[in-house]
Amino acid sequence: MKSKLRPSFVLILISSLLAFLSLPSLVLAQSDAVLSHLEFKRLSTLTGLPTDEVQKVYQDKDGLMWFATRYGFCHYDGYDVTLYSSFASSTCQF
Repeated sequence: MKSKLRPSFVLILISSLLAFLSLPSLVLAQSDAVLSHLEFKRLSTLTGLPTDEVQKVYQDKDGLMWFATRYGFCHYDGYDVTLYSSFASSTCQF
């Protein structure tokens, strides 16, 4: 006995396959839209970092950026860089 596929089943199968194959282009289009809205700001010794050599970068749950340098930890809130150093007697803000 041969089993025949119903035309509606074949149509659903083909449309599902086409939808699955178009997913990567949808994801890429969304990621391009997100990437076009990103803004970057360059931090250096001119903007408050104690050195241009950064060993580690971390973003905490509040969105604040932390940088580990050889002179201590730097905290960046989007406006100012604060240095926490064991070399200084207290916290200094640039």
